[in-house]
Amino acid sequence: MPIGITITEKSISTTASATGRINRLIFLVTPSGADAALLNQLQAVTSATDLKLKYPSVAEVVEDAIKLVFLNFAQANVLIYACNDTAEADATAVQTHITKGAELLAKRTDLELAYVVCPEMGALADQAERTAVYSAIQSFCEVSDWLFFVNTANVTATKTEAIAERQLYTSAKGHSSLFYGLITTNDDKTVPVAPVAAAIALKRAQSEAFAQPAGASYPILGVKDLVNYVNNETDYNDLKAQQINVLQKIARFGTCIWGAQTLATDTKFQLINTRAAVSVTSSRLTLALTPILFQASDPQGRTNREVDRIIISQMTDLWLEGGLSGDTPEDAFRIVDVIVPETNTGAIDTTGADTAAPTTTGTTVTRSVRRVRKQVYARFVEHVEMIEVGLFIVDTLPT
Repeated sequence: MPIGITITEKSISTTASATGRINRLIFLVTPSGADAALLNQLQAVTSATDLKLKYPSVAEVVEDAIKLVFLNFAQANVLIYACNDTAEADATAVQTHITKGAELLAKRTDLELAYVVCPEMGALADQAERTAVYSAIQSFCEVSDWLFFVNTANVTATKTEAIAERQLYTSAKGHSSLFYGLITTNDDKTVPVAPVAAAIALKRAQSEAFAQPAGASYPILGVKDLVNYVNNETDYNDLKAQQINVLQKIARFGTCIWGAQTLATDTKFQLINTRAAVSVTSSRLTLALTPILFQASDPQGRTNREVDRIIISQMTDLWLEGGLSGDTPEDAFRIVDVIVPETNTGAIDTTGADTAAPTTTGTTVTRSVRRVRKQVYARFVEHVEMIEVGLFIVDTLPT
């Protein structure tokens, strides 16, 4: 996000949900032996074969997950971020490299929205290491407005263990979503659910951009069996109550993602498509408003009117796409101006230049500054949220 614009997402009350047009899936991995030019860089891959050519020593679970992703969505836009901490000599130190990679990604301001997965996280035997990896990626996703699809540990075999691990993960505004269980593929490989769930979310966004990425509409291909399958309604309800998503075998449909909750502590962000919709809205407003930065002061209100026009145009487009609810755009969103007056006193010296403070030879002037902060209230199918656009339109008038 460019310096000068801030988007603050605030929930205020409740009413229905939408998903955003996020079209990229990014894998955070720790491949040893990769070309140095590919480390800590986003690199597109088009298949498991392409992955192995670029990252010959990538972990087997990553390769198997990539195969399943492309089997379920051949057009998936997948990028690899090979995390590398140059201070760590051990190439197998997954926690160290992943946390460093997330730290480096968080410093970038040129990233488009994406779902992110880390297939190697679940294989870490130490819960403290898994928690550290989760925290690093979750923190990065909060900064970039991404959504992290994370899996419980590979060794988690019971509902009780899944819930215990879930208690260690938190996400204030739903930037992470937790999945339980593993998939046994047709070639007898074991893959965490999370990467496939992210692929389904991408696939669903193509045809139903604002629908939940779960249910029987998009059954998972390539599933031979499920590890830690939840087929008991009590267990399913207990996991659901803890915001844990699972897989279900549905007659005549197959294996389906059954649950699309985030780990949000704020109930307004507890659905994946609500989180994605808010992220997309923030991103679109940021991109559209960036050219307004560094405009001249606005005594005639022209910049203020242009900002309103841009916001109305972007929000109306979202409403037309089904991202906002309401019979009309006026029902779906509204803009509120918050006036922030300021007064500062300076001086003009004999040469006519501004000075920081009055001088004995200068003429003192008082400048009245009117700052206008925009607040956009939008009705995202599941909830009403406030998107606060931190862009000030300034009028400076000497008095």
